[in-house]
Amino acid sequence: MVKKTLKNIEEVSIFLVNERLYIHNLVVETIMDCLINGDDNRVVIEFTMTDNDSVFRVNMGSKDWKESLNLSLDYFSLNDNFEKCIQIRELLKKIDEKI
Repeated sequence: MVKKTLKNIEEVSIFLVNERLYIHNLVVETIMDCLINGDDNRVVIEFTMTDNDSVFRVNMGSKDWKESLNLSLDYFSLNDNFEKCIQIRELLKKIDEKI
């Protein structure tokens, strides 16, 4: 899990938009780790907002893996990162085999 401290929810939103590559890589790595370790649920990233001393967690359960991987596959395809696309397709195949 990654932890980030930002000022407020607006900064979180900006971070999520500006750091799409980082987020997609994080999603793929988290799902891969979950498959290896047999986990069904994991917090991917946690944001602490200093303005109101609150925490926002992005949690991903196994029911969300395929959709998340397909979104990441689209992202990496559009950015010509075909090696990452191959890795994602292999993860999707492992998920299908697990079901």
